[in-house]
Amino acid sequence: MLSLLFWISTAQAENFVTEISDEIDLNLGGTWSIPFHDGYRWWLAMGQASDLWVAPLYDSNWYVEMPLTQNLSNQGVLYDHSFRACPDGSYLHISTGDAQEPHYVFRYDENFQLLGESRYAQGQPAHANNDIPAICGTEFQGFGIAEQQGRRDFFVDVDENAASMEPVELEESPRMTGSGMIEVNEELIVVGMDPGPDLSISIYNTDLELIEQASIPPYSEEIIHYWPSRIEKIGSHYLIATMGRNPADQFPLDTGDLYVVVVNDSFELQEWHQVSFNDPTQTGGMRPWFDVYEDQVILGYDKQNSLYLYSLKLDLDAFDSGNTTSEPGAEPSEEPSNEPAGEPSTEPSDSDGKDQNGCGSNGALLPIVLLPLAYRRKINLHTKSDQGT
Repeated sequence: MLSLLFWISTAQAENFVTEISDEIDLNLGGTWSIPFHDGYRWWLAMGQASDLWVAPLYDSNWYVEMPLTQNLSNQGVLYDHSFRACPDGSYLHISTGDAQEPHYVFRYDENFQLLGESRYAQGQPAHANNDIPAICGTEFQGFGIAEQQGRRDFFVDVDENAASMEPVELEESPRMTGSGMIEVNEELIVVGMDPGPDLSISIYNTDLELIEQASIPPYSEEIIHYWPSRIEKIGSHYLIATMGRNPADQFPLDTGDLYVVVVNDSFELQEWHQVSFNDPTQTGGMRPWFDVYEDQVILGYDKQNSLYLYSLKLDLDAFDSGNTTSEPGAEPSEEPSNEPAGEPSTEPSDSDGKDQNGCGSNGALLPIVLLPLAYRRKINLHTKSDQGT
């Protein structure tokens, strides 16, 4: 009977995400591994040489076609990026440089040609200048900012010419640095890690008034989650990518492992998956982002100034189905952690020129090593039941 119950629990834990590839090394230097699909093909946006670049991505052999790379921002001073597709096929790009510098706001057409740009000046008091979240929906197009010191968070509208409006304070928002945003049914949904250990959800109407809050328990009591920068509605459920780490593992700086979580449309937990298994004595990764096309998810992050991907397969029927009950044993930890929320550091790069903290990408463009065919092995899912947590 016990073995039967274990089998049922494991089967339920694998209802949504059915395959996770091995880690795919793109053999490219850079930061901000941002895969996206334009309805026709996959692309990869990446931070290199202190700008944001974009190139075609082939998921058949994981080749990034660097000869067709475009420099989108052409500034040479930009370190952190949010790059978002808009409903009309255009793109919104928000970027930041040094701590006291303004935010850079760009609009591109569907061919990545510049439509407009502007600067959003530092405020008084100063706002954080790292890991800026952005959104480009029907009702909400803009970015979030957080006070550098304190707990106030704001949303800034951006018009079609890339001009930014006056900030609007968001009541009880998770801290905006490293958070994720999505628009669903004319509501703005923000997911962040503040105060933790749960992932925090705040929902706002079109007047940016708080209308609902929710929380998502962590993968396990030992794991602190941060950087939940990507949330996507798939059918009647949400898929969220976030970083996570056990503080006892002593990952360097703000690095850790990739996790994904599935919740229903009431934000009730359905399943967690640990995607990467980095060695904390070596390094971890940061800056998660994914996009979905049909039943495929391409999930990117970077570590040691190099770009990596994972390919995930989804059971779309499960995502389209009605709400299911939360997994047994997936309760949030009872004691809050004193671990910081994982807001990325702004310390300078180390002496070998590799950006360990992710707030800069000042090196020259690094060449790709083309492999005949990247080996991808379908593996058993890394679920909570696999880990015995």
